Amino acid sequence: MFIQNLSKRERRIALTTIVIAVVALTHNFILEPIRERWMRFDEEIDSKVNRLRKNTEIVSIYNLLETRYEKLSKYAKSTKKEEEEVAAILSEIEAISRTNSAAIENIKPLGVKNRGTYKEVLIEASLDAQISQLSKFLYDLENSQNMIVKVKRFTLFSKANQPNILKCTLLVSKLLID
Repeated sequence: MFIQNLSKRERRIALTTIVIAVVALTHNFILEPIRERWMRFDEEIDSKVNRLRKNTEIVSIYNLLETRYEKLSKYAKSTKKEEEEVAAILSEIEAISRTNSAAIENIKPLGVKNRGTYKEVLIEASLDAQISQLSKFLYDLENSQNMIVKVKRFTLFSKANQPNILKCTLLVSKLLID
């Protein structure tokens, strides 16, 4: 055979060449594709873990929003007619002003505006009070247990003849869910 005719040194060189060729072929055609596939799987796993982490955050935020919606929707859902709802808001504002000794000069509903999925009740009120009474009135109004309202516009100035009394005009808004 071919190897029998070679010298000892040539046999070693031939054997070393064959071993190097087998190792190179094994590396290029077996090990390297396996390593590349392994790296690709690692990247896929990382991206799916990141996507799963983001999705769990979204689900937890969704659940939080659902619980908040359920909690707050009882204030915004209206079973009353629009006029009854406006009257209830007016009476609540008047009750809060009485408890805080804020004198309402003028209060008038500006109507109910349809905003598509919800309605917005707007009420304009003018009142006189000292700064402490006014701040308590605003706090009690925005943190009322009976309704959720938002003060959209607030103007404040002092009366010329009574510097310790402030005159305030505010626009109050309440959202109604159909």
